[in-house]
Amino acid sequence: SQALTEGKTREQELREQLTATEEKVRELTAATATLDELKKTLEEKENELKEKTEALATLEAQTREVTAQADQVTALSAQLAEMSAAIQEKEAEIARLNEQIAELGQASTDLDNLQRQLDESQAKIGELETRIQELEQEKQQLEMKTRDSDGDGVSDADDQCANTVAGAVVDEKGCEKDSDSDGLVDRLDLCPELAGTDGDKLGCPGDSPIVLEGISFALGTARLTDQARQVLKQVAAVLKANPDIVVEVAGYTDNIGDPGRNLALSEKRARAVRDFLVAEGVGEDRLTARGYGQENPIADNATAEGRARNRRVELHRLTAAPGAADGNQ
Repeated sequence: SQALTEGKTREQELREQLTATEEKVRELTAATATLDELKKTLEEKENELKEKTEALATLEAQTREVTAQADQVTALSAQLAEMSAAIQEKEAEIARLNEQIAELGQASTDLDNLQRQLDESQAKIGELETRIQELEQEKQQLEMKTRDSDGDGVSDADDQCANTVAGAVVDEKGCEKDSDSDGLVDRLDLCPELAGTDGDKLGCPGDSPIVLEGISFALGTARLTDQARQVLKQVAAVLKANPDIVVEVAGYTDNIGDPGRNLALSEKRARAVRDFLVAEGVGEDRLTARGYGQENPIADNATAEGRARNRRVELHRLTAAPGAADGNQ
């Protein structure tokens, strides 16, 4: 009987549990129905939200379009203001141009007056220019009578040889002198007082020795005087102008003193002349130097004048270049 009691008790518990479970099922069923309603309501709200979102997007697009149109209106207003300002400037410019046109009309009248004055002035200028030309011609004529362009002492008006070499001796016509009338001016003539053989490049007769006048030395030495240097510069110029001529520089003394000493001194003097000519640009291979002492006098050693003439330097023409025999090469 105890088991029966327990069975009944257990059955009662199970019934209570079943009742509770059924209640929960009912609650869940009701909750499910509520949930479905909520889902439906949510779908409705979502649809409303979608519609409103689409409407909002449409409004935003319309707003942007209106804003753009407003910007265009603003830009057009600015352009209109600029155009109005430009029109005002043009109107002001037109007014200024009208004033300038009026001024130009007056200026045109003034210009006509000035043109008449200019024509009168040009006529006077023409007269003055003619007078100036006349004065210039008179001035040139006067300058010709006084000007000496080449500095030879003969005025250009009387100078028949313009551009004479500076320092050259000229005649009354302004031409370089040719004292011996052999066709070579004295400046290029090593024998200016003796007519040279026809075609002689040095202006000297035949193959005769050429005495270099004006060559002197300090007493008892081979030191050239200033006068001798000036003469030798002219000699160098003549030799450089005739590069095919080969010469021997020959030194001589008088018969006063020891012959051996005189021979040595004449050798030194010949070499001094040769060295000077080389320094002035004459080719070294065209010159030899030799001392002859008191040999071959050209004047009487019994007189002071004769001895002075015998103390001399000569140029001897050679037919070939200097040979090895000359120790001064």
